[in-house]
Amino acid sequence: MSLGNLKEDILKAKEKIKTFEIEAKEEGRDDYVAAEILVRFLEDKPVSEVQIEFLKKQSIDFAKVLALIGLQAVPGSSVAIVLLEKIGKNMGFPFFPTLKKLLPSNKK
Repeated sequence: MSLGNLKEDILKAKEKIKTFEIEAKEEGRDDYVAAEILVRFLEDKPVSEVQIEFLKKQSIDFAKVLALIGLQAVPGSSVAIVLLEKIGKNMGFPFFPTLKKLLPSNKK
């Protein structure tokens, strides 16, 4: 391995970390908005169809994260997770949470 390849690999790793940080912040913001919508719904306050749809999508992502956390306790789960993702994609159901959900316009 040359020094040039090592520097390139380090730069790629730094970029992936930055991307992950941004995506994690966005997902956290989505979770917060979903919680606000859920509270409004439970308090019988008005909730739009867009907000309900967003809450459904966010709930699905939350369930996916819980499943991934549970799978990590199983020996050999790395292979199983990759396999589940490939099978899920083929069936139109990605196993990993989706980013870039449409936030309700009044909650940005």
